[in-house]
Amino acid sequence: MERPAPRRVALSGAARTPIAGGPPESLAIRSGGVVLRPGERMAAHDSGSYEEVLVVLAGAGEFIVSDGPRPAPAPETAVYCPPDTRHELVNTGSAELRCVHVAARTR
Repeated sequence: MERPAPRRVALSGAARTPIAGGPPESLAIRSGGVVLRPGERMAAHDSGSYEEVLVVLAGAGEFIVSDGPRPAPAPETAVYCPPDTRHELVNTGSAELRCVHVAARTR
């Protein structure tokens, strides 16, 4: 199986918008809200055996990936991060960056 690439998905406002294309294993999901003030960052970490989705509610930032594209988080978008990917989130805007993260174990 080919390794998926990090990507940004525009949320259309429809009732359902696919982000990572498959049902997650609900027993393995980790989720929470994140608020970063201007200039703050979520510490760099490796996604390990989890794939992650960040749904951006407000603000702007940079999603820094160690070995791939750098999708730009913006309101009404989602950012996907595959397993075994070192990454971090930085608020590059002048307002709070608000998002929800969801992570599901892949192995």
